[in-house]
Amino acid sequence: MFGDLVPPYPPRCSPDVEAARRHALCWAGEMRILSDPDARWRVWGEAEFVGTDFALFAALTHPDARGAELDLLADSCVWS
Repeated sequence: MFGDLVPPYPPRCSPDVEAARRHALCWAGEMRILSDPDARWRVWGEAEFVGTDFALFAALTHPDARGAELDLLADSCVWS
């Protein structure tokens, strides 16, 4: 259906995506968003969190964001 749809600009990604990944995982742990692996009701484990890659989403949707700005954008994706 959309196979021929090509955006008029090349896709870009913030070069700080790796740092944002580390930050987002740490922040999610601090906010207790991640479940303890031994918890009775496990909602969001570290493996699922890493696989979802919120920082990559933030880096692709805001390719000019760097450093703390990208970290904040990734945090907002996690929180949402």
